[in-house]
Amino acid sequence: MTQVSWTRQLGLAAALLILGMFAYWAEFKNKPEKEAAEEQSKRLFLLDGTSIQTIRLSGSAAHSEVVLTCLDLTSKLCKPGDQSKWQLTEPTQLRADDSNVNTLISTLNRLNSSETISLKDDPTEKRASLLKEYGLDSNSRKTARKIEVITEKGSTILFLGGTHPIGENLFALAEKVAAGQKPSEKVNDDQVFLIPNFFKSNFEHDLSYWRDKKLFTLASHEIESFQLENSKGKLSGNRKNQPWMIQSQGRDLPGDPDQIDSLLNTATGLKAKSFLSDHKADATAQAALHGASRVLLLNLKKDQGSETKAPDPITLSLYRKKIGSEPSRLYATVSNADPLFEVEPNSLDRFEKGATDLRLSKLLSTLERFNVKRLEFSGKPMGQSPLILTQKEGKWAVDGTQKEVDSNKIQALLDRLSGAAVKDFLGSSSAPQGEAEGLTVKTIEDKKTRTFVFWKAASTLYGKDLGSHTKEAFLMDPSLVQALPWSRDFFNQPEPKAAESPRPEKLKK
Repeated sequence: MTQVSWTRQLGLAAALLILGMFAYWAEFKNKPEKEAAEEQSKRLFLLDGTSIQTIRLSGSAAHSEVVLTCLDLTSKLCKPGDQSKWQLTEPTQLRADDSNVNTLISTLNRLNSSETISLKDDPTEKRASLLKEYGLDSNSRKTARKIEVITEKGSTILFLGGTHPIGENLFALAEKVAAGQKPSEKVNDDQVFLIPNFFKSNFEHDLSYWRDKKLFTLASHEIESFQLENSKGKLSGNRKNQPWMIQSQGRDLPGDPDQIDSLLNTATGLKAKSFLSDHKADATAQAALHGASRVLLLNLKKDQGSETKAPDPITLSLYRKKIGSEPSRLYATVSNADPLFEVEPNSLDRFEKGATDLRLSKLLSTLERFNVKRLEFSGKPMGQSPLILTQKEGKWAVDGTQKEVDSNKIQALLDRLSGAAVKDFLGSSSAPQGEAEGLTVKTIEDKKTRTFVFWKAASTLYGKDLGSHTKEAFLMDPSLVQALPWSRDFFNQPEPKAAESPRPEKLKK
């Protein structure tokens, strides 16, 4: 009887275990690299970290060719994910719509083939027949939709063929051309790719999709003054060397910076829906404007800054035209631009602002609210002497003492004062009596003091800014009533609740 060598068997088992563990480790270690390589092989454009010089789309629905050129190459931008600037160079020289071009680049960078069809081993006649069936033979490619992406490393040309009968994918060929070389008439047709059908939509846009649709080239923070004329009347605003001031009906009023910035952002961000004509004075433009009525005039003046000459004002005009039973159309012209634009009809609503909308309805600005270091309350509700509160190291206390007060109530008051506290503006003679017995509130920053007085009449709260030259009264938001200290102990810290004594056990019988 042959004796089994257990030592040998154990050695073989150990060897198999080690080999298995090594194979598993090797597979696990290389799996991410293999998956990444497979993913890369599906990508038709390898653009990561590569600046794109030019994009050329041919076979567009509206034009034979659209050429887009990067304006940020010196900054090493125009890569996927960059917010780059682009120029439309064909079929005409115009600034491009940066957002739409950058979106196209992201689409190209993510474009994968779902499947590849190898024709490498097919006979010449069969290959030619298949390419014709796919819409990718040499004759079809002459008029086919194609996109060429040019970088410093070379270019990639993607030809789009017909639609796959199953799955709605597109047949496509990709040609790689090294830097410095010209595309060859002989395209590498060894492999046909299947790409998502949605990609062809990039060739179905008209020229207005690719051109810059912004009506203004200046930013809202560069505007020093404006004049506005709309259905609510005329007004102007100016912020030279001071906060915004509104001029309306012969009165100078403090402007609300948030509301004015919103108006100016609406103007400088206005985009064209379409371009009716590239020359607003030509016959096409004049025919479009015939019968239209001007509904807005906005004049913007840019801050001169370091320029030696003051920039010319820029004027936006909006015209509304009713055409039969169709919804009204809204046309626009800008004094320093040539086209006649069509804009979305609801754009007009955002310009319908009057003095009441743009004047300051907050008693404190956001900046003032967070810079307040001292509060003084006086008047009949406080008695003979004022209540003075100061802030130190984030805590509020009665001035000159260590007595802390309820900071939550102070923050609530400041929030109300810096919110939309004013509901209506009243002439000084229109406000009811009661100011003399009201509550006076002073907010003190490092070098700035604001003084207000508040009073109630028939359960309605009124107020007045004693530092304003308008001398008008305000109808206040009712929510401010609960935040104001109508008694001297209003800001006192809440008394701690006394601990409840344990209930005595019931006497046992």
